Amino acid sequence: MILIVDQPRVHFINEFVSIFLKIMIDSTESLNILDLGVEQDFDNVLIKTIELLNLCLSCVAMSADSIFNNKMKNLDRVDSIPRDIHRTRMELYLTMASENDYEIKFSEIFRLNHKQFDWLISKCSNLERSKWPIRYKVIIYLEWISSKATIRQLERLFDVPKSTVQDSLDFVLSQILSIRDQLISLPKVNECFVIANGFSRRHKRKNFHHNIVGAVDGTLIEIMVPTERVENYFDRHSRTSMNLTIVSDHRNLIRYAITGISGARHDANVLKDSMLYQKSLYPPPGFIILGDSAYPNSFSPIPIISPYRNETESMIAVHKEKYNEAHSSARNVVECTFGDLKSKWRRLRDSKLIVKLEKAADVIISSVILNNLTLIDLDQINSVSTQENSELTDDEYENDLPEPKTFQFNNANDYRDLICNKLI
Repeated sequence: MILIVDQPRVHFINEFVSIFLKIMIDSTESLNILDLGVEQDFDNVLIKTIELLNLCLSCVAMSADSIFNNKMKNLDRVDSIPRDIHRTRMELYLTMASENDYEIKFSEIFRLNHKQFDWLISKCSNLERSKWPIRYKVIIYLEWISSKATIRQLERLFDVPKSTVQDSLDFVLSQILSIRDQLISLPKVNECFVIANGFSRRHKRKNFHHNIVGAVDGTLIEIMVPTERVENYFDRHSRTSMNLTIVSDHRNLIRYAITGISGARHDANVLKDSMLYQKSLYPPPGFIILGDSAYPNSFSPIPIISPYRNETESMIAVHKEKYNEAHSSARNVVECTFGDLKSKWRRLRDSKLIVKLEKAADVIISSVILNNLTLIDLDQINSVSTQENSELTDDEYENDLPEPKTFQFNNANDYRDLICNKLI
């Protein structure tokens, strides 16, 4: 029988073979590990040792997905394995993930593809003298923020001191925050037309809003809060949390993020206290953003269009239902963005964010930055994709409605009513 083994597993096999040979040389140790009695004959010992070798080879033949999902727990249970094999875990982790021949993709381990991973490393400037390469520190941070692993579990996984894990987390976090402006930015005016076309394809209504350039909403991130400040962070679910409010475009790209505010605050109040709202930074004149019923329907200081509320608005129910359905299909992009954010960076979803309160907002923003990194075109950061701009022509969705600010209406409710009547 010929066993075909790919290159990254060769080192793994060599380690197991060397361990096996050491066991065979020391017969006493072999008998203890194999849990055999001394009085048993050599044939039984040989059979058991062959079974052990087969078990080792079967473990090596396991897919990379199974190996790293188990986090090498099987290796930790075998006390006879020398420490040398533990010290190669970081190299093995990176090597196995980098091979194209493996079934598991690079992005399924690190949440980033090769190009994005290399770009992130290039942006991390190693000013301090350390024997650890930057890519190892980035790996530790990506593993931490994309799972619910504790510091101790990371220490065991990569076989590094606890202080090294903590220093790596702090270093990479500061480096990611330094590139925030490159990955989280408001669109320029010419890019707004591309975004508006994208939202038009989402709601697929000819007479609905064709000047939508974003959707706003908030979510709660459960955090750890000191005992003396717990009451200030209790949310409606009786948990201590921090609010994250975002403005998302049609591609699930987060264009603006607000966090660091208690989860007890209402989403509308969080937006009103932001610079985006107070200084009317976005959207540009002639464009609107969508919000759910928690946000006011108004043109000033920024144009936000919200759905009809059954208990306060007086219009024909059929008209409202059609408008709200189109509104929801377009605004739902921000809900998908939250789902994508929390599914990739599970530190925000699976468990309470156990960091210092003053650092919680930075960790949340870092996940937003990394999430945008997985979606953005690194070659054309903050630029318009000409291919996407040509996907929709003016003839496909004709918009015979003037821009919102050209209407002589006292408030946004009249503008919303006009759009609602056009859907009938």
